Amino acid sequence: MEAYVLVGIAFFTSTLTAITGMGGGIMLISAMPGLLPAAAIIPIHGAVQLASNSSRVLLGIRHIEWRIFWPFSVGAVLGSAASAEAVVCLRFDQLPLYIWVPSSFSSPEFPSPNARSTSQVTSPSWARYRSFSRSSLASPAP
Repeated sequence: MEAYVLVGIAFFTSTLTAITGMGGGIMLISAMPGLLPAAAIIPIHGAVQLASNSSRVLLGIRHIEWRIFWPFSVGAVLGSAASAEAVVCLRFDQLPLYIWVPSSFSSPEFPSPNARSTSQVTSPSWARYRSFSRSSLASPAP
């Protein structure tokens, strides 16, 4: 019975993505923990997304702009290869830093390059980084 529910949810979320262009994958992965064991969620989600996106490509292949596709594909392959190599070097004890750095640059609290005084640089975001760097990065890992 759970398989039928999962197929229905996958169909609904794929349809939503086809109509709106986004959101279906997040909805699908948020519904899966109640239906599947934890170890099966990511592989099944990947298979559903691959099937959904591949079917959309096959249905719309006449409308692909090939002059854009090839340069994008080369960049995607090179970026994927570089990312795969970089991920191997990541340390899990510094994972909060890897998440904080990109999100801090998009934060409105991030100081502008034109900040003239130190009072303009002491935002809550910087305070979080200082406290994180003192507690997590300065102490040796067990």
